[in-house]
Amino acid sequence: MAPSVRAAVLVKPKTLEAREFARPAIGPDDALLRIEACGICGSDYEQYEGAQPQHEDYTPYPVIPGHEPLGVIEEIGDRARARWGVAAGDRVAIAVRKGRIVVAGLKGLRPAHDVPVDDVIYKELTIRGVLSMPVDETFRAIDLIESGRYPFDKMHTLSFPLEQAEDAIHALAGHVPGVNPIHLAIVPGAPRVSLPR
Repeated sequence: MAPSVRAAVLVKPKTLEAREFARPAIGPDDALLRIEACGICGSDYEQYEGAQPQHEDYTPYPVIPGHEPLGVIEEIGDRARARWGVAAGDRVAIAVRKGRIVVAGLKGLRPAHDVPVDDVIYKELTIRGVLSMPVDETFRAIDLIESGRYPFDKMHTLSFPLEQAEDAIHALAGHVPGVNPIHLAIVPGAPRVSLPR
């Protein structure tokens, strides 16, 4: 196991820095996830721009953005293993924030890559609140993905390496001409993405 971990840190609005940290120690209720990919959400862009209003989930600067991680459990405490029914080596996706998950991918009713993303979200999921839904809806979303009724394989547009986190945020925000992504992710070790300038 590596003695340190890396992350992109938003130190202030519009300033991301790649940093190294000591590997965190875990307790009986904790786990350590080796991130394979992390989706980028509109709220990540808002926080990057310094435009995110403070709310109960708000984290002040400096902050490590990203609340849509996927990875492999490196270590897990005994109580966490028993509570969640997972073990070291399991691949998991984390999308829960205080009992709700954030719906990613809304595009203002514009198709993206010929996929009516908003139709999928609005017609198939029960949305409460602005852009969030109860955790129970997660399971309906998984069933929907597994059903094959929609071309979800077309929804993931680009994977950026950690060093290009700012490029990914700008692409998601629509600030890169000719790039209309549905979903982006930061994937440690991914090849650099060439973007039009």
